[in-house]
Amino acid sequence: MPISTFIGIDSGSEVLQAVVNGVINGSAYGLLAVGFALILSVTGRFHFAYALTYALAAFLAAVLERGRYRSREEPTAALGRADRGASS
Repeated sequence: MPISTFIGIDSGSEVLQAVVNGVINGSAYGLLAVGFALILSVTGRFHFAYALTYALAAFLAAVLERGRYRSREEPTAALGRADRGASS
């Protein structure tokens, strides 16, 4: 049995997308680890502000992404509410 069937991936393009996603995530984790190692080796101390910067950046990206999708859904939701209000 091929591994793609075992993990629930149907087509080759999905396998390729999973590999690309893995490489991107792995490189981000690698850059984070290199930054931690660099700061630790230069200062001799673990710098918590570096982790806070990455956490805030991830939170900000999530908030902005959520707002982007929310703005696409609002006109449709507003139309749905107007229709319901008119029939009552």
